[in-house]
Amino acid sequence: MESPCFSTPYRDLLHTSTIPSDAECQRIHELLVGPRKQVVNISDEIERLQGLIGDLTKKRDHLNAFIDAHLALVSPAPEIFTAALPSDRNATMSSAEPPCFSPIVALSTPRLWATLHIVVPFTPSKLEEMTKVVHTWLSRSGSLPLSISMVRSRTAEVDLDVSKLLETLIHFAGRWKHLHLLLHSHRSFAPLATLAADDVPLLQSLVIDGFWNREPPYALDWNIMSFTGTRGLLRLSLRQPLSPDFPVRWHQLRHLSIGHDPGHSKRVFAKAGEVLAVLRQCPDLETCNLAIQSHAPLPVQAPCQLDKLWQLCITDVYSPEFFRALVLPNLRSLEYSSASIVRDVNTLTFAPLLTSAVTSSASVSTLRLTPMLQELTIQWVVRSFGRDRDADAGIAALFTSNTPDPSTTLCPRLQVLNLLQFSAISDEALLELIRTRSGAHVDKVARLSSIRATLARRMQIDIMPSLQSLIADGLSVCLHYEPHPSSLYSPAERLLADDSDWMPISSRWGESNVA
Repeated sequence: MESPCFSTPYRDLLHTSTIPSDAECQRIHELLVGPRKQVVNISDEIERLQGLIGDLTKKRDHLNAFIDAHLALVSPAPEIFTAALPSDRNATMSSAEPPCFSPIVALSTPRLWATLHIVVPFTPSKLEEMTKVVHTWLSRSGSLPLSISMVRSRTAEVDLDVSKLLETLIHFAGRWKHLHLLLHSHRSFAPLATLAADDVPLLQSLVIDGFWNREPPYALDWNIMSFTGTRGLLRLSLRQPLSPDFPVRWHQLRHLSIGHDPGHSKRVFAKAGEVLAVLRQCPDLETCNLAIQSHAPLPVQAPCQLDKLWQLCITDVYSPEFFRALVLPNLRSLEYSSASIVRDVNTLTFAPLLTSAVTSSASVSTLRLTPMLQELTIQWVVRSFGRDRDADAGIAALFTSNTPDPSTTLCPRLQVLNLLQFSAISDEALLELIRTRSGAHVDKVARLSSIRATLARRMQIDIMPSLQSLIADGLSVCLHYEPHPSSLYSPAERLLADDSDWMPISSRWGESNVA
């Protein structure tokens, strides 16, 4: 087809078998100079436009990706899947967890991958496979802070080398926020020696369990724990013997747990003197859980004042000297758990927490805690060798005697009382306790707002009908009778919450809204 831009005298010869003369060939070449030049120009323009189209296509794709990414933020699908995650623990590598429900949504939602509970498997081959899965899992979490718990399965080989798995976690150390490590011995923690305090800038809470040497001379390399000196650490739970060489910044801690885990069958008890030495370095503590060894005599101790401490949970200490050393002016919640709370109720001593001097450890007035105390939990720890089941019978008298005189009443501001695993206290005595501390006639003595009692016996009489008027006035009453406590198997054993180190007796532990 003839171009509209050019005319040619050879129109009749085009597309024929005519052979032009030499002169005509010369004229044809001269005729094509212009069209050839225009072809070059047009080709250049096409190339330019194609480049422009390519750039515009890339820009369009980038804009679409930008738009889609932001639309995904407001899409309900990620919210639905995120909400389906467990809120009280880290996610497990299980097909029942939400990330496996919709791969498209899961892979585009980093929050689904920002928590992880790892149970070290029982064979090296399984461990190698899990290590790869853990890396893939955490790589999908984007730049979000991480909550990780890694525990050794009871089925795992004792000498199983977990260094590769731990090194995989270390690769993401810059984003650790909550970390829980339960391993077999201090050697298992060795890869952590590569970390410095500055390598974990986001770390706020840490649980260390199993960092001990089971072989003589039982020495520990505390350099492995250098990373615990990070400036952001606020919560610390240690379930091994204390040491002054532990590199943590004690003065910045807000929450401390030493050897304490009510959900754990085996506690690691610290020595009372060592605990006091640590507490003196923690002026800003707000909550504290302690499992203390109390067999050895404790010499007289200098005062240990913790002005900000408002919750204290203590297990298995029976040492007046320890309590005498504590000065807790703002304590509002106390939990005390022991295998022998009171073999004779008149010898129960919390002397240092009193508002007045104690003249005799044989006086029940030694339980008169600070005026700020508003919540108290007392729990029996049932041992295999049994206990004195008549020992708790006098507990009710501690809270009903001297009432309504607020100057001598035990815990005059007490509003929440939990009596757990009691057996000898009668239902009549329990009813009298509740009536006495919940009646409107008690002037200047706080009325109970909540009482919870678990009784390791059968019900004697039903006292709930007698409490209906108090319940109607707002009193919360929870009574549970369990004649034969039993242990229940749980498939989520050792799987605790993001804050797994803060799980004391009371389900309300850690709340700061006690009125």
